[in-house]
Amino acid sequence: MKSDEGDQAKALAVAVAAMPSDAEVALISAGRGVFSHVFRVWSEDRSVVVKLPRSGPNGVVARSSGAYERERLAYRRLLSPDLPVPHCHGIVDVESGPAFVLEDLTQFESVDQLEGLRPTQAMAIVDAIIRCHAELSVPLATELGVRTNTPHGFDPNTLAVGATLVPATEVFQKVLAERQHRIDEFGSLDSPVVCHGDPRADNLVVGPEVKLFDWQQISIQAGEADLAWLAATSMEPRIRRSCEIDLVERYAVRTSRSFDHTWSRYQAAMIVPALAVLLLVQRRTEGRLRQLVDVSAQRIAAAVSDHL
Repeated sequence: MKSDEGDQAKALAVAVAAMPSDAEVALISAGRGVFSHVFRVWSEDRSVVVKLPRSGPNGVVARSSGAYERERLAYRRLLSPDLPVPHCHGIVDVESGPAFVLEDLTQFESVDQLEGLRPTQAMAIVDAIIRCHAELSVPLATELGVRTNTPHGFDPNTLAVGATLVPATEVFQKVLAERQHRIDEFGSLDSPVVCHGDPRADNLVVGPEVKLFDWQQISIQAGEADLAWLAATSMEPRIRRSCEIDLVERYAVRTSRSFDHTWSRYQAAMIVPALAVLLLVQRRTEGRLRQLVDVSAQRIAAAVSDHL
């Protein structure tokens, strides 16, 4: 992936307040970020990462959809240091939007999303998701204007275009035919929480503790949407099927619901990745990002076939 011209200079400018003037800079997000470039900035005794918004077509999509401003809102007003998230040292506005100076997690254990999560890793991530759901304030998020019921806002015409670009097209055509019913069913689920919105392997680290980053897709909706997104995007279908019941049961126990009730909510929440992938496949990507989109579409198609 080519770096936008001037990004390295911007990264250095953003990091000046937090780092010595002799700090070194390296791009670490090559082939990963659709909406952002991420640089590691370090000196002998300190390091941070600087997450910069893109210019170009994908940056335009991120700005028009509110992704950058949602992340600004998350770090400034919603996320607390005791949650499983990176510490935010500061936010600086650059030409394309807000740049985030964040805790350096590059020494933590990560999982390549193309390889997929193991069941034990997925279970630990579910625990971190549960903590965020329990502790993030829905009243505050509502007051701040955080969006609700994300699939409700997806443009039907754009979704129809996406349905021609994914594998198992007939599966997604069926979902589109039932779209309004499925969205209404999902939107009627009670006890909404503040969801991360995009908890997948490339947006988290798993050791020595789980931390969730990339908060551009936060929303207020049924928490099972985060569970469905994690399982559908970041696990090979065979692996997902082998541990799906355990993941849902863990979420049910921690949220004081019956397994059957939580399972039905989880299945209803599959409409979120089912429709979101129809937007994802239309992003301008190449190289590893293209592989990531293709693998995600294949995995989501299998999950949609299983649950919707």
